[in-house]
Amino acid sequence: MLQHKSAYWALKNKGFSGLVVHLTTRILGDAHFLRPASSIDFKALKMEQFISLQEMISSLLPHVDNNEIRSKLVESEEFLNSLEAQDSASLEFPDRWNSGRHLQLLLFAFIRLARPEIVVETGTANGASANAIAGALKKNNFGKLITFDIEKSGAPLVSDDLRSWIDFVQTDGS
Repeated sequence: MLQHKSAYWALKNKGFSGLVVHLTTRILGDAHFLRPASSIDFKALKMEQFISLQEMISSLLPHVDNNEIRSKLVESEEFLNSLEAQDSASLEFPDRWNSGRHLQLLLFAFIRLARPEIVVETGTANGASANAIAGALKKNNFGKLITFDIEKSGAPLVSDDLRSWIDFVQTDGS
């Protein structure tokens, strides 16, 4: 039964410490796929592990120059650093539901480089990833994010100047 589960692979290949790291990242909701500690998931699924966000974006967008990718990652960092920190007491959902910083950096840079017309997100929650996506869409001056959630979300992390780039949709989950 456990043979096809990533926790089994973590235990088998990295021992007890690998299992603990794997379960911790799963439970706490960390962007575990960006950290070498859970490379076991990639081995089990025959996927590639990436050392850096730049390497990941480069593999997704092989036609884009590495200097351009670096530039967009710096821009991503500047954007996220410019955001006001939100008091977790004012959030609508547990803050562990928010996307992690690495994922936000990745989303912002990827959207800047790929310039999609439509981005679809499932699970708005507090709007951490929606904020990064909308920030990139605004910087591109192009595109729209449609974000779905089964719960009513005010997306408190999305700044007022970015809301026009987003369509919030509440769904019944069906």
